[in-house]
Amino acid sequence: MHPIPPNSPATTVALLADTLHRHFPDHSARLIEELFDTVAKLFAGKLPGYRACDMAYHDFNHTCDATVALGRLLDGHLNSRLAPLLNARDYEVAVAAILWHDTGYLREFNDDGGTGARYTRHHVERGASLAARFLPPLGFTANEVILVQNIIRWTEPSCEIDALAQRAPTEIFLGQAVGSADLLGQLAAPDYPHRLPDLFQEFAESASCEATTANYSPPHHSAADLMRKTRSFWEQIARPLLQDKFGNVTCQLVNHFPDGTNHYFAAIEENLTSIDNLLSRQF
Repeated sequence: MHPIPPNSPATTVALLADTLHRHFPDHSARLIEELFDTVAKLFAGKLPGYRACDMAYHDFNHTCDATVALGRLLDGHLNSRLAPLLNARDYEVAVAAILWHDTGYLREFNDDGGTGARYTRHHVERGASLAARFLPPLGFTANEVILVQNIIRWTEPSCEIDALAQRAPTEIFLGQAVGSADLLGQLAAPDYPHRLPDLFQEFAESASCEATTANYSPPHHSAADLMRKTRSFWEQIARPLLQDKFGNVTCQLVNHFPDGTNHYFAAIEENLTSIDNLLSRQF
């Protein structure tokens, strides 16, 4: 059995609500449910002004995977009772950020060219803009919206964190947690090895949009090339990012899983082995 079982929208929102109830029993999960329902409708094209998600990889399933990873990470941190001490509103802010972090791939209704992959380079800022549109009607203040936007920016690996406005330890921790959950949700998902061709499809469309840029060279030349580079991406980029820039907050996952191990790292290693096996059979 894969160390990280598959997620669904129903299990995702249930995990979020259950975690909130266990740590903050007097706090209603209504806002969590409203946040989740709003983003689900946004991805499904059921809100005015936006098309349904047409991404090959960065779809609502990926958002659920990242959101579950965040819920487990925050649960581990809350179980540890270590600083920074989080309250229920901190939890809601973090959930809002992870739910909106990839909404920047969604196309507006009058945008009929290509897919949302065209926005790969700019999807983080587009997602931050959508958060500013949809969160105030759900009760987020102007300052909270700015906080959510800054946390979303932690999911951009090239983002200069020192340039962001937040400085408080809680805000930094939430940014690190959301950035970590985005990576874990992708790399540890049980279907990740088989969905790499979908991810390459997105990269290819994005690269075609950048082809006019002087000296531009696409990072991957085929799905097989992307698969071959996945292990080095984990070992040379993602894992150091988790340990350094993201403050090694993933260590709190051992306080979530009953057996005291980090199932996400085990799942990533299993996925890397699966990718190696797929390459040996298919290419």
